[in-house]
Amino acid sequence: MRRPARGEGGAESLEFLGAVPFAVIVALVLWQILVVVEQQAEAATDARVLVRDAALCDATRHPGLRDIDAGAAGGTATLTTAGGYVTVTVTLPPQAILPGADLNRLGVVPPSATVSMRHEPC
Repeated sequence: MRRPARGEGGAESLEFLGAVPFAVIVALVLWQILVVVEQQAEAATDARVLVRDAALCDATRHPGLRDIDAGAAGGTATLTTAGGYVTVTVTLPPQAILPGADLNRLGVVPPSATVSMRHEPC
């Protein structure tokens, strides 16, 4: 290993400081991806719960999305029946890890899930 030439001392520190912002950005992007994947699983679970209730009971009032998932603020659930099947589609707004970031404007696909079940009498 050669000795650094005169005036090259500290070059490694500057290179490290230059790489730190890049590493932080990569970590934030990975974290955001994990949050959206978790929301996708949450949307699938919510859709399963709602379709199960709608398919198995003849109740006039089915629970809404906010009734089963208080954290689904701003989400939508649509229930349709056709051909003896009940279908529920749940769409959640993507959650940003940085305050003020609008993921819809950035083109992030909102987490959504559709589940169908055959309608059964109670």
